[in-house]
Amino acid sequence: MEQAAEVTHGADLVLVNWREGHWLYARQPMVHFGFAHALANERAASWLREHPGTFALVPGELLANCFLPEKAHPLGKTSRADWFLVDAQADNGVCRPERPPEVYRFAWKQNAQ
Repeated sequence: MEQAAEVTHGADLVLVNWREGHWLYARQPMVHFGFAHALANERAASWLREHPGTFALVPGELLANCFLPEKAHPLGKTSRADWFLVDAQADNGVCRPERPPEVYRFAWKQNAQ
């Protein structure tokens, strides 16, 4: 997650099929559409189109469904999956879901010292 924050410069990060560790080690604001939601990948593609400058963290097994793998930034393997960062430029144009009824946002707050 540290590498994701560096690559994205701390931009909002959409989580697709996230694990608890993604939250624990997050260094930037996160967006998701529910835990293990069947349309999370499709909704991530739509979100990126509607929110320029945001990124999505996508597991490799879902990447090509909605994104161009050659435009994805590999982050490595954790939680039994290979993970990739994508932005709107990686959209392959295939995924066009309806707007999600629920969008969840989260960001850790830093303690003032």
